[in-house]
Amino acid sequence: MSCGCEAWLPYAQQRDVESVLRLAEEFEISSPCVRLSSHFFRLLTMGYLTRNDVIKAKCVIRRWNESLKRAAITEDDNDARARLMLQKVADYCARYAYGNAFKEMVKNLTNSTSGEDVACLQECLLDNLAARYVEQRTGFYSEANDLRRFAAALDVSPADVEARLQRVRMDHLRCLQSASAASVPMACETLRCAVQMGG
Repeated sequence: MSCGCEAWLPYAQQRDVESVLRLAEEFEISSPCVRLSSHFFRLLTMGYLTRNDVIKAKCVIRRWNESLKRAAITEDDNDARARLMLQKVADYCARYAYGNAFKEMVKNLTNSTSGEDVACLQECLLDNLAARYVEQRTGFYSEANDLRRFAAALDVSPADVEARLQRVRMDHLRCLQSASAASVPMACETLRCAVQMGG
């Protein structure tokens, strides 16, 4: 691992995406002369997509592309596949096509050599894409909460979808607990998300 990844690995393992993003942003600001790796850009992009901040994710991908052009080096095949996959995922998210974004990621899952921090955020992003898809179908489109139908649309099992929804619910509840000392509006917004994900 490089770029200070050891510092944010424990947070990635705890699914604390906000802390991962904070540490990554702090590292980038404090080390302006360091050439950032594809590993770093991948982590940052997935973090922003997990947060559903598509604008920042696309900005990171643009900087990732520019960094490769400036370095004039041959990109590793795994890094190239991950970059292109995340570009497509970001494009799908920009169009609110969360089901397509989920399937694009599942189809192009990176192997374990990517690092544990990337693997952890990859799962967080997949969980959140599945949850957004279900929320979109049941909320915006007012469809019945039919996990079997949603799972079929995502090309996974109902048990897989339920497990992902449960992890997102737990993430929201942990966020609510940590926000208990924060402002009331923040706590209310977190509670709203947790209730919605309860389906």
